[in-house]
Amino acid sequence: MPTAYLRFVETSDRASIARRRVRSAGPTLSYEIVGPTIAPANAVTLLCLHGNSSHGGVWRLVAQQLSDYRCVLLDFRGHGESDHVSPPAYNPEHHAEDLAAVVPALVQSPYAILAHSASTLATTHFMTSRPALMPIAFVWVDLDPLVPRWQVDYFHQGVASVARTFPTVEDALRGFRRIYPNIPEDRLRSFVTEGLREVEGGWRMKLDPATYGTWEPGDLRPLLPGIATPTLILRGADSIVTSAEGLAALVKGLPNHVLREIKGGSHMLLLEHPEEAARAIRDFIELIRHSCIAQSGLRWWHHGTIAARYAPPRRGHEGD
Repeated sequence: MPTAYLRFVETSDRASIARRRVRSAGPTLSYEIVGPTIAPANAVTLLCLHGNSSHGGVWRLVAQQLSDYRCVLLDFRGHGESDHVSPPAYNPEHHAEDLAAVVPALVQSPYAILAHSASTLATTHFMTSRPALMPIAFVWVDLDPLVPRWQVDYFHQGVASVARTFPTVEDALRGFRRIYPNIPEDRLRSFVTEGLREVEGGWRMKLDPATYGTWEPGDLRPLLPGIATPTLILRGADSIVTSAEGLAALVKGLPNHVLREIKGGSHMLLLEHPEEAARAIRDFIELIRHSCIAQSGLRWWHHGTIAARYAPPRRGHEGD
């Protein structure tokens, strides 16, 4: 088992967060535990993964609502407090290799993976290549399995933006605030500040700019049928990141899924609506546990409109 050690990181509200370190397929990764450090017997560990230009803290508000679970908030390579790599290797398959290396050290069975944005793609690679490490549940949050080219180009064109030095934290906040105006100010400031480091002349993002410049997510639609794990597709109803075509591909490709939309949520629904996101996740995981869905082979299908809302199957009924 890789050796983990503690480091304390100060957030904008002056609270200290215990950061642990673990060796992955190459770099050393940073993570945080919210909830019980050691999960009680038969309790589910939630491995919480973030997307591009983000860090594990995007899940903290949701994890705090799920405090009876052991939540592991991981920083991917090149993000947050985790190591950068050279030459750059930041595509989904590289993160999947890291997951294969650290999951045995970080999680206690049973476990579920909660993946926001681009981490859904890394998780797909991981789950379809490492069946022995399969989680009991997968939460796919707000991304198409084939990322539209305009989104990939957006990252490629944004290298200089994330590599620059911001004179003040407020300068760094301005762009996020413009894109996500519905995130409460205290939450936005805490999230953005946690992703910055102080340098001479101001502040820079902790993430490696190469995570933008080299990102090529690929087409993961062919891999979706290989994910037998029950999957909750969770998205913000107002998100511009997921498309009708992408949702249709998820609904068609994932053999065992439900779909839930959060009204008024954008791509950053985890910061906008953490309580509602946590409720949806809790209901989903507890239904799996108490109904023994994984063991019984029960399949959940939602035919028709991709805007179908999640509802637990009626007692004694095996879904639609």
